Amino acid sequence: MGIDNASSGFTQEQINKYGREMIAKYGLEPCKGASKLDKLNMADGSLSTYKTQVRQILHHADNENPDPTNVIEIIEESDKSPSTKNIMVVSFRKYYDAIGEKAKSEELNRLSDERSVSQEIFSGDMEVKEWITEDEFEKVDEHLFPDQGESINKLQGSGKAFVLSLEHKALALTLYYTGCRVGEICKRNSSDFALEFEDVYNDEGMIKVYRLKKSGKGIKRQMRVVPDRLLDILNEYSEWKSKSTGPIFDFTTKTAQNRMKDIDQCYKFWFGEWQHMEKLTPHKLRHGRVTAIANHSGIEKAGEFVDHSSTDVTKAYRHISTKDQREMLPENSKDEQDELVQALKQMDDDELEEIVEAAKSD
Repeated sequence: MGIDNASSGFTQEQINKYGREMIAKYGLEPCKGASKLDKLNMADGSLSTYKTQVRQILHHADNENPDPTNVIEIIEESDKSPSTKNIMVVSFRKYYDAIGEKAKSEELNRLSDERSVSQEIFSGDMEVKEWITEDEFEKVDEHLFPDQGESINKLQGSGKAFVLSLEHKALALTLYYTGCRVGEICKRNSSDFALEFEDVYNDEGMIKVYRLKKSGKGIKRQMRVVPDRLLDILNEYSEWKSKSTGPIFDFTTKTAQNRMKDIDQCYKFWFGEWQHMEKLTPHKLRHGRVTAIANHSGIEKAGEFVDHSSTDVTKAYRHISTKDQREMLPENSKDEQDELVQALKQMDDDELEEIVEAAKSD
C-alpha cells in the first residue's frame, strides 16, 4: 500500500483500515500512481489535494501515462463542480511534470482551454452549450442503425463506407433514454462495475441505474423509467450477444467514446453538421435527454429525472426552454389580450351571452 508501518507510527490494523476506507471512497489503492507527485516541491496541502484528483483520474485511465485527450474525457464525464474540474486539470498537469511529460502537460492545458465544451466544464458559469436534439437522435436511430433483426448496417456512398452495429445502437439508446453518464453504463477498467442485464426490469419498464457521486461509487441508487423502445433493443442485443446476465456493455468508457465517434462520422457524412454541437460524445446524449425533458416538462423535472445534485446544475439547461420563456413575456401576453379584445368586438350580443354563460358554468 506504500505505507511503512514501522516508520509511520501506525499499527498494521490502522493502516489496513485506512486502505479499506480509501478503496471504498475512491475505488483504488491509496498511493497508486499519485505517489510520483512526491518528487515535486509542493506544500503538503497542495500535494494532498492533487494526489486525490490524480488517483481518481488514473483509476479511470487506460494506463499510468494516458493521453491528454483521455484525461479530458475522464474529467468531462466526472460529476464534479467546475472548480473541482479546474483542480483536476491542474493536478494532472503536475502529474505529467512529475513523470517527465512536459509536452503532455502543455497539451492538457491547451485542450482544457480550447475544447468547445470547456466553457461548460472549466468555468464557474455553467451553461450547456452542446447537445443532440430530439430530431437528430431520431434521425440517427431511424436511418443509421441496423433495422430490427439485423446485427449491422453498412452505409456506402461517394467512395466511403461505414458500419454501425447493434452494439452502437444499444449503447446510444441506453445512454440517451436513461440520461446516464457513460461511467454509469460501462466499465472504467477491468475491476469496475457496469450496468448489468439484471438491472433491466422489462415488466416494469424500468432500469436500475447507478450514480458516480462523492456519496458512494457503484451504489444502486434508483429505478429510472425508460421507453419500450429501449427495452426492446436491449432484449434484441441480449439475444445477439447470447448473454442474459453480467455487464450489458462489457467494455471500457474509452471504447464507448469510440463508438460515439463512429456514429458522429457517419452522421456528418450523410446529414452534415450537428445543430448544437461539434461532435457526438456520450455526454452529449445525456445533455440531449435532459434538454428534451426540460422542454416537455420543465427544468426542475428534468433535474429530478437524472438526479442532479442541485437545481443549480440543471439551470445550466435553462437557455433551451425558449417556449416557456416566450409564454412568460408580458409582451406576448399583451398581444394575446389584444387579439382577444378584437375578437370580442366582432361578436354580436348573442355570441357574447353564450361565452358569459359558459364561463359561469365552468
